[in-house]
Amino acid sequence: MSVLGSIAIGRWVSWGGVLWLVFCLLPVHSAQPVSKSAPASAELSWNRFDKALVLASTEKRPILVDFYTDWCSWCKEMDKQTYANRSIREKLGKSFVLAKVNAESGQTLTIQGKTLTEAQLAKAMRVNTYPTAWFFDPSGKPILPVKGYFSPQDFEPVLAYIEGGWYAKMDYDRFLARVRKRGA
Repeated sequence: MSVLGSIAIGRWVSWGGVLWLVFCLLPVHSAQPVSKSAPASAELSWNRFDKALVLASTEKRPILVDFYTDWCSWCKEMDKQTYANRSIREKLGKSFVLAKVNAESGQTLTIQGKTLTEAQLAKAMRVNTYPTAWFFDPSGKPILPVKGYFSPQDFEPVLAYIEGGWYAKMDYDRFLARVRKRGA
């Protein structure tokens, strides 16, 4: 599967915007922040989604939410290969707040006074491919989902796209062409 074909950004606009609006209209008192993300050299510090929202707002960093299931072999491969890669760990630890969500879990999350399960969050975000990495801006507004397994080499430009705020300036295909042109 190509990187260009893997990123789905078109459908989230209407329902993602509604979810963002719900987050914005509710009071922000329910989730307490967890400790700062681990240093880049250490293991990644994954949070619950509700905690990640508060932490991202405080630290002004985007959120990466890894939606997975216990039975998903590609999710395990993403953990072993991509998230374990030193360069990826450094970039994630420095620039992102991280959250893991089990898309089949009944574990409850409290998001700005509202309670829902991780499975309900996955359904609301229309996650039906595993793994799916959803990116949110520091205010909790959805940016884009990245569906399927990505090798470290394929994931690095995605992180650069989000980290550099390029998502607000151009679509991913144009960004990737620009990156490849500079590298050639």
